Amino acid sequence: MGIKSLLAKKKKQNSEVPSIYETPPQSPSIFMNSSNKKVQEFEEIFKKFDVNGDGKIEWSELGLIMSSLGHNAEEEELKKMVKEVDSDGDGFIDLDEFIELNTIDPEKLLEDVKSAFTILDANGDGSISPQELQKVLRSLGETPTLEDCKNMIKGVDCDGDGLVSFEEFKKMMIRGSASTDHMLQRNESKKEVINEED
Repeated sequence: MGIKSLLAKKKKQNSEVPSIYETPPQSPSIFMNSSNKKVQEFEEIFKKFDVNGDGKIEWSELGLIMSSLGHNAEEEELKKMVKEVDSDGDGFIDLDEFIELNTIDPEKLLEDVKSAFTILDANGDGSISPQELQKVLRSLGETPTLEDCKNMIKGVDCDGDGLVSFEEFKKMMIRGSASTDHMLQRNESKKEVINEED
């Protein structure tokens, strides 16, 4: 289990924690445009991790929280998790790093989606065809038929043109991998039914 999924689980468990502040705290610099309520929520969750109250989360505190959630990790794994998030290199996770870990930068997300789309749109015409999807999947070691790729595209193709535009791709990616996983599972189920009929 990575630190991001652990923190997401902990955040979900503590999302209804009431604020302990009578006046809103000073917002971290990366959160200037966000509501104080959201900052307070992150601070509350951070304090649950910061067992000794020194304003930073060290690997041993992360280990205690993980153990309380039923995930035992070795010291080296815990140190690696902290290092992944520790942007200033001090060996700890401070509040700013914790908030940054738990927020999505919309510009970075859009940049990542554009990069993924560019890889799939091999001919650069602004859409992903079943043939392009098949070629990319085969380069990744998969063996989809052209029909499989057409079916995958149908699950994303809102305008019915048989292609995936950038806007359709962006909607699918932002919706999350759950819908993509569902499409792939649905296609696998169809294959199993066909194989059973043979």
